[in-house]
Amino acid sequence: MSQRDELYRRLSQLIGAEDVAGILDQDGQPLSLEELEVLVTDLTQQALDGALVVEDLDETNIPRRPQDVVAEATDARGYREGWTPVQFLARQIAKMGEELGETAHHISGKPGHLQVSLNRLLNDSSMAFDDPTLWDRVELFNMTGDPVQQIQKELADMQVVLFNMAAAVEEITLERFDIVEAAMDKAATDILRGVRQ
Repeated sequence: MSQRDELYRRLSQLIGAEDVAGILDQDGQPLSLEELEVLVTDLTQQALDGALVVEDLDETNIPRRPQDVVAEATDARGYREGWTPVQFLARQIAKMGEELGETAHHISGKPGHLQVSLNRLLNDSSMAFDDPTLWDRVELFNMTGDPVQQIQKELADMQVVLFNMAAAVEEITLERFDIVEAAMDKAATDILRGVRQ
């Protein structure tokens, strides 16, 4: 049995489907051997952790990423409606500023000048996010290279900070806090709230 056939056999067992050879990647192409190995490894780990739920698989039988679950919930809530992807991205920067300012309110003893800056960030970000007239002319920009690559780098940096903050909360409470799971739950419950008026 070839390595690919063995991976297909294991994948079939994991997801309870027979025709796994037809699984395609996001571009509609057959999975490479490396992609297939990664998929089987990830699903095996999820199964071992008790976290594999077949309903979480999309039409290609590839697990939906938490990022996709949150994005779909945000779209269902109505926050994507009427915005280009670049405008939506720019507004999310304002939203991040608002959330950072709100988080800072729950920690006392910060340097005074930082508290003033965070309060201003919260107020300015909230006002900007809620004003649709401010986002008509936003565009990607970078003087030294590809703006998308720079944005991806900064988003990864922010995610590292969020994961570290979540780990610190776990140390404080001595309780498990899965920030990814919490984000998916929050996005799903926010659908009913709709767009902030």
